[in-house]
Amino acid sequence: MSILSWSRQDIEQRLLFRGGRHTRVNSLLSAIVAFLATVVFYAVLLPFDGTRIAEMFTKQGLIPYFIVFFTSWSLAIKWRKLAFQ
Repeated sequence: MSILSWSRQDIEQRLLFRGGRHTRVNSLLSAIVAFLATVVFYAVLLPFDGTRIAEMFTKQGLIPYFIVFFTSWSLAIKWRKLAFQ
């Protein structure tokens, strides 16, 4: 029989951040994860420089960068918490 242990299985606790109960998340950790995901996303676009898809995310001003970051942040907020529940 396996007993669920919030302090051992919660991703925030394992990364030494203060975890929130239930679906509450640590905002700092989720923002860091979102920033890293944004950097990875744009690194993946580098080989496609000059293509239409790359230009949609790089040549349209600052808005696409914010869209990618906030999309990543929203995914990071609930990804592990919902999986843990």
